[in-house]
Amino acid sequence: MPFKKGQSGNPAGRPRRADRYAAQIAALEDRIADHLPQLFDNMELLAGGGYEQIQETWEPAGLVQITKELITEDGRSVNVRELAFAHLPPEQLVCIRRTRSIAAPDRKANEYLINRIAGTPTQRIEADLDGDGPLFKVFIGIDSDLV
Repeated sequence: MPFKKGQSGNPAGRPRRADRYAAQIAALEDRIADHLPQLFDNMELLAGGGYEQIQETWEPAGLVQITKELITEDGRSVNVRELAFAHLPPEQLVCIRRTRSIAAPDRKANEYLINRIAGTPTQRIEADLDGDGPLFKVFIGIDSDLV
């Protein structure tokens, strides 16, 4: 097609993203559909909470030190620092902290499950359609007491 001034190069417009990636989107939808019961079970688990969560902190063995208190021959107390894991290679990771907690219910997961059944609640919106009430005047930046 010859170039015409003022006209885009593609009169039909840019191809839609959904059309361009239709095959990939269909493959993802099939994968999700295959795992839908498990995904819904996961969402219910999140919504209910009560499951165990474990958080661990790992550091190289060469960085972890402990402080020991030694008593000298004359009876004085001396603090000495030494490697906690001297028998391990310094680059080997060791767990230095492990925290266990019970998960609280997830509000967003509960909202999602409720909205799937009951539908998303409608939001109340105030509007002054005439354009002469106090709501309109505040919106356009006019103090309603002055008008």
